[in-house]
Amino acid sequence: MTWHEAREDCLARGGDLASIHTDAENEHVFDLTGGNVHVWLGLHENVDDETWHWIDGSEMNYTRWHNGEPNNHGGSEDCG
Repeated sequence: MTWHEAREDCLARGGDLASIHTDAENEHVFDLTGGNVHVWLGLHENVDDETWHWIDGSEMNYTRWHNGEPNNHGGSEDCG
């Protein structure tokens, strides 16, 4: 499913996509997904200023991603 579909699914279940701020949170989400690295997080790019934000409005202060991520791959991947 797309990022938007994943978010709608989470909202319908009473939650939202995860925001991550620490290694411990990252490891917890990784464990919850069974080690699947292909999941949507609550990360999105603001199209006005091309900065990344968490969907809950918190600061994007966690940066331990794969090299070059997030990168808006192909100019159309404005979510994480």
